[in-house]
Amino acid sequence: MAERQKIPNLSAFEIRGTADVAAYSEALRDVSRAIAVEVDYTAAELQATLSRAGMSLGDKWAARWKARKVTRRLRRARDLYNGAAIEAVKFWATYRMEYDPMLKPAKNGNAWQWEA
Repeated sequence: MAERQKIPNLSAFEIRGTADVAAYSEALRDVSRAIAVEVDYTAAELQATLSRAGMSLGDKWAARWKARKVTRRLRRARDLYNGAAIEAVKFWATYRMEYDPMLKPAKNGNAWQWEA
């Protein structure tokens, strides 16, 4: 069985500054990765179980084909969760790229402050 980990409640995050944005993007990435691993594990287990159905050689071939077809949806879901993890990292990178100059301005400029 896959190792279980506690998934943080993303709605509990209060974004009040850059550190909170970083923590949120990291938590979102971790949640997405954990779900992707769980879905992949379930797909592999289900495919192995469903592939064993059938008595004759033709039935075994059909069972394998059907098992692959059924678990294909789970593998697509896994890919989408992996994509969500990648987008969480890109979210943080884009935030840094767009707001870093405002957060750390030149010597004579005023830094942008959160109003939360």
